[in-house]
Amino acid sequence: MAMRPETFKIIFGRYEGLEKRAVEMIAEAVSEHADYTVTADCAGQITEQELAAHNLIVVGTPASNPILNQLQKQGGYSFCDQAEGYLLQVTKSIYNEEAQMILIAGADERGVLYGAVDFRAYYIPFAENSTDHVGHFCQLFGDQAMAEYERTSAPALRRRGLWTWGHVVYDYKKYIDHMLRLKMNTLILWNDYVPLNIRDVIAAAHDAGIRIYLGFSWGWNEARPGYEPKPDFADDQVLQKIKDGIIRTYDTHYADLDIDGIYFQSFTETKDTTVNGAVIAEQVVKLVNMTAEQLLEKKCALELMFGLHATSVSDKLAYIKKTDPRVMIVW
Repeated sequence: MAMRPETFKIIFGRYEGLEKRAVEMIAEAVSEHADYTVTADCAGQITEQELAAHNLIVVGTPASNPILNQLQKQGGYSFCDQAEGYLLQVTKSIYNEEAQMILIAGADERGVLYGAVDFRAYYIPFAENSTDHVGHFCQLFGDQAMAEYERTSAPALRRRGLWTWGHVVYDYKKYIDHMLRLKMNTLILWNDYVPLNIRDVIAAAHDAGIRIYLGFSWGWNEARPGYEPKPDFADDQVLQKIKDGIIRTYDTHYADLDIDGIYFQSFTETKDTTVNGAVIAEQVVKLVNMTAEQLLEKKCALELMFGLHATSVSDKLAYIKKTDPRVMIVW
């Protein structure tokens, strides 16, 4: 009979993108407890003999990791097929009956990453305190069996994130890391001027599976108290001029950035419902629609978020319904 292995090895599907981040997070978590060097191998390049010689942490998706693909086809495992979901299971290895296998199987690459987050946040504390495990007295991920476990999870909300002024984010790497550990996937940053290191911030967000939207004014600046002379938002030619300025700002500062979209605010942040006799809700929709049309002709994949202050339009929603359906409204 095969002996129980004393070490865990990570078996990954892909070592790139979010799956790479997941592998690194898992290796770091296990290394905090193991007294050996935690190694990793690609599932497509390792022999069954090598797989039988270790306890395994199998990471990836059924599409990226052939071991997970095999397990999914043979059945008996509660794989999650919902976007950003995962299966986290500690069970017997299929390669050695004396060994264990920890599955961190995502429905997609974000699911893999969130499975790694919860492996660290939920499973390891569970293993330390489980009644059928001696985690307080013996080393985790050593020669004692790990507590069996199963968790299938998927987000109930598609977008989960934060809006923030950029200047109050003092350490963007830690900020984004905390967002990842809370499984947030959307970050909206508002800055008066595009930060010099914005490409680093964008890259860090994407490395954590977080979509990033940069915010700037679509007429909000001109409507704020103290701005003089005030534009006449009831005049369609004035709206056209504001639109042209928005397009110039996008072309100059945002067009070549790897952002997921633009967040904007316009001239609805007021208690008034009309301006110079014109309905604010009607005029703002005109501005938004003609601006969105031109921007999306330039870059069809760009996502637009309309930060709408509702006080001035709350009883004029018939106009708001006419907003281009490609524009998301954030109330």
